[in-house]
Amino acid sequence: MGQAEIFALIDPAPAGVALTPSGLMVPRMSISFVLGIGPDAATATRACDLCALHASCRDQDHHAA
Repeated sequence: MGQAEIFALIDPAPAGVALTPSGLMVPRMSISFVLGIGPDAATATRACDLCALHASCRDQDHHAA
């Protein structure tokens, strides 16, 4: 899912955020993310399990479960 899809689901105007035609959010320091919640949401034992680098990360043992 990209910025355009996220912005199609919400009205960012009250927060003072807009999306440029190239997909950048303004103001530049803005961020967006999608968080799955509910009974059908996938679960993991820890955040590292969701990371694409979990198999090769040397720091994963330093993060709390």
